[in-house]
Amino acid sequence: MNELAQKIINYAEYLKAQDFSVSMHYLPETVKKLPFQIWQRLLPYNSHNNPYCLKVKACGNSEKCIAHQRAVINGDDLKPCVRTCYAGVREFVCPIKIRTKAVGYVAVGGYKGDNNNGIIDTALFDVAVKSENVPENLLQTLIAPLCVMLENLLLTCEKAEESEYNMMLQYLAENHTTVTLSSFCKYFARSKSYVSHTFKKTFGLSFSAYCNELKLNDAKNLLLITDTPITDIAINTGFNDVSYFVRLFKERYGLSPLQFRKKNHG
Repeated sequence: MNELAQKIINYAEYLKAQDFSVSMHYLPETVKKLPFQIWQRLLPYNSHNNPYCLKVKACGNSEKCIAHQRAVINGDDLKPCVRTCYAGVREFVCPIKIRTKAVGYVAVGGYKGDNNNGIIDTALFDVAVKSENVPENLLQTLIAPLCVMLENLLLTCEKAEESEYNMMLQYLAENHTTVTLSSFCKYFARSKSYVSHTFKKTFGLSFSAYCNELKLNDAKNLLLITDTPITDIAINTGFNDVSYFVRLFKERYGLSPLQFRKKNHG
């Protein structure tokens, strides 16, 4: 199973190197069945990392993004096709099916839709989202093998015990810019002491430190690809205190956000 998971990751990285923004999405009941170690490895590919998409979610639209994903999976007779999300981004989607039932899908996104309806940040949209047409025929060929590998992986996990840890990680991947310890505990019906102990024991980080790692990664991506002001990046990624954001970023990457941007923009 680990070998197959590594092949999936390798193929996703290959597609990424070809400038395709690939993500893999699943129903909650599918995620629960994956071994925790496998899900940790697949989790970075579970969300859109396009800077514009990060901004959309940071503006309090995570629930809309999740609803869009669930609607795609639960749609009647899901087939490979091109769709436009509520925020104006077009994506190619290819279903992951177990015995004809869709349990998830692979998406290749980051393309501009047919109209400007729903766009959250026009300037960032113009910079971060591709204006070219979605290469649908090419993507049908490229994504099919990835879906087959994922289907085979999920088939081997059908009788596995459900993992609450998987659901916790997926929830934070989708909501880390706005989540608090209190809201997280309420969502999972767990005490603060249980969650704090679980994160420290399982991940070696406190709950807040784990969320900050996700936020800092978002900020790094925005710094690499956009010219968004540092203050806006801090706020968009969930840091209300800009000085605190700068300090954490420097501790994590060895450079201030401004220094990091200058170094990587050549």
